[in-house]
Amino acid sequence: MLRLLQVEELERLMLELPGLVSLQERRAADFPARADRWMLSLEEALTANRLYQAGLVAGIRSTLTVTDQGQIPPGLEYRGRPTRQRVMASVASAALQRSAEVAAGVIGDNRPRLDEGERLVQQLVAALRSQGLQARPEGLDNESYLRMLRRGMAQNAEIESVLVHLEGLVGPQDALVLLDRALAATEPHVVEPPPKKPARRATLKGQGPRLAGGAPR
Repeated sequence: MLRLLQVEELERLMLELPGLVSLQERRAADFPARADRWMLSLEEALTANRLYQAGLVAGIRSTLTVTDQGQIPPGLEYRGRPTRQRVMASVASAALQRSAEVAAGVIGDNRPRLDEGERLVQQLVAALRSQGLQARPEGLDNESYLRMLRRGMAQNAEIESVLVHLEGLVGPQDALVLLDRALAATEPHVVEPPPKKPARRATLKGQGPRLAGGAPR
């Protein structure tokens, strides 16, 4: 089970894919190298989280290495002479797609659970605000404040049942992270109106204020 920040790191990598596809469409010379760096970043992220999918990405990425060393993978067909650049671009494209599928699978295994956690924490925050959310005491750091709220929620049987479900889904630490985000998202913001500008009376050039009857003074 991945932590929230670990899943978000993989999602951040996935957001870089449109830029790589754009390079591919433009037939940029650095597309294979950029694709290789992306796959290496994905491999490192999976390794740091001790996921076996890191080995899958490493194996996929190795096809770029052997191609760069002059070995053309079987199954590739070209019209005309297969230049090194064309071969590398084709292999990089296939490797990038397979690696993205690996990353999407890992995210898909975890994101529904986190989405459900976000839904539950929104219920908790709504309940807290309806009952009168306790303000953070002066001098208390944010994490201590969140833990104080968590202890308070445990005193309410109905709220505690939702809290237990939440922590079972995402873990106690991520539950606090989601709680912090939900509180910030629902924090009421007071929008102050812009200061009023003093009214200015327009006068015609060369004329002063008019007296009663319309004659200039």
